[in-house]
Amino acid sequence: MVDLIIAIIGIVMVAALVGYLFGTLVKIHYRLKYAKEIKNNNIQDPKNRNKYSCNRCGAPVDQSVSFCAMCEKKSSSSEHIEIESIITDKTTSAPFHTGVAASSLKTKWLKFWNYFSLPTGGVLGLLMSLVFPALGIILAPLAILQFIVVYGLHHRRLWAWKWNWVLIIIHYIGMAIPRTLPGTNISDAELVAQFVIRAVIGGLIWMWPNHVYWKKRRALFS
Repeated sequence: MVDLIIAIIGIVMVAALVGYLFGTLVKIHYRLKYAKEIKNNNIQDPKNRNKYSCNRCGAPVDQSVSFCAMCEKKSSSSEHIEIESIITDKTTSAPFHTGVAASSLKTKWLKFWNYFSLPTGGVLGLLMSLVFPALGIILAPLAILQFIVVYGLHHRRLWAWKWNWVLIIIHYIGMAIPRTLPGTNISDAELVAQFVIRAVIGGLIWMWPNHVYWKKRRALFS
């Protein structure tokens, strides 16, 4: 039963990582596509003065419409970032917690997470993939992902802030997996009950605090 749960979780995590990677590549494609136009100040032409940039993919969006034609993100014009402000290096508001100044945010947990927890988890993941080759297909990619996120968080990259959510969710799933002592017989009903209890407790002590913490620190990343 436990092996089946681990296998299902592994498949779900791999599928989620592939989907997230594809979405990230699409966003990067559109940002690169319009980077030259923004750099050349073409958006300041009279015909483009009423345009904004989508805060998801960076493509120009007319303020008269409520969605981006590139990534199909629906939003009001107040949620877009004016391209003029990007060109003139004016301060733009972050999409989350715009009233919080980045300089006032404490980063003790961010530093502990980035410089101790993630690197330690990455090293242990690589070692466990060597000790348990059958789990290497899951542990090795996750270990590599942790090192990549460490680099991105260190340089305050927005993509790292997004991928960090994947690691937070993976940690949460690990908390929810039932544990049994060797040689102990436990029924399926007890495993399910243990899973539910651990999932609820993990949500309260892990997911919710991290949700609040990292949402507030969105302003630190660009």
